[in-house]
Amino acid sequence: RTEVEVLDPKALEKSELFGAWDESTREFRDGVLAALIRNVADVETLRAGDPEAELNPPSRCLIVLDGDVSPDWIESLNSVLDDNRCLSLPTGERLRIHRKLTIVFEC
Repeated sequence: RTEVEVLDPKALEKSELFGAWDESTREFRDGVLAALIRNVADVETLRAGDPEAELNPPSRCLIVLDGDVSPDWIESLNSVLDDNRCLSLPTGERLRIHRKLTIVFEC
């Protein structure tokens, strides 16, 4: 089973896509892309610890960034595209892209 999430990066603010600091709570809030990447990692961690944690986990996950590539947001994905395969957040945290996750860019 393959799970597909489609995002239009131009429909979101950069903070909504990657995350931003909440000024009232002074906590970092994940954006949509960061939350999806974190969710794939969390599902795999749960599954490794308890094989029955999720009865039908996806064997693959695709995140499709649907729309024109823009320098406004693609620059933030440099570390995803290089050998590190990590999303670097403004907090300094690096979310590792799980081997079952593929990010597709529509050109």
